[in-house]
Amino acid sequence: DNSGGGIFCLDSNPTITGCTISGNTAGTGGGIYHHGSSNSILADTIVCGNDPDQISGTWTDDGGNTVQEICLFPGACCTGNEIFCVSDVEEDDCLFWGGQWLGEATSCDECPPPVEPDPVGACCIGGSCLPVTNADCFAAGGSYAGDDVTCADAGCPEDCPVDANADGSIDVNDILLVIAQFGATCP
Repeated sequence: DNSGGGIFCLDSNPTITGCTISGNTAGTGGGIYHHGSSNSILADTIVCGNDPDQISGTWTDDGGNTVQEICLFPGACCTGNEIFCVSDVEEDDCLFWGGQWLGEATSCDECPPPVEPDPVGACCIGGSCLPVTNADCFAAGGSYAGDDVTCADAGCPEDCPVDANADGSIDVNDILLVIAQFGATCP
């Protein structure tokens, strides 16, 4: 209740390395309180989110420290279809990049595996061949030759310019289609 919510140093000179001191409350020195001739040496340490202050008294910064009112603990950020991961990033930066922040103290090992695209193959449609997915070929009314089949290997029937309705045969239906379109204005 009085001093040093996280650490109280009484005439001592501790070396504090690789620690996180957060969420403590005291009358003064919420995180660390130095009494008398105390002088802590801090290295690679986070002191944050303590009330009313983070460190009271003298201390030596030996590098790699974060001392701030608000705790911002980094974590992993999965971006770009989870193929690319950035570690030690804060949530706001991850969301700015359009990524998925996994939370504080997470690692890239926790990113979900990449979502593999659907396989592509040859689609025979209207005398042409297009490399698309089976679902896209079916939706367009084409004939799918199979995954990873190239258009050169698909054996798609060639376009016949006089087969007006593209049904694979030249007959009276083609003539009727041409007559029905006679005089129509194209956009």
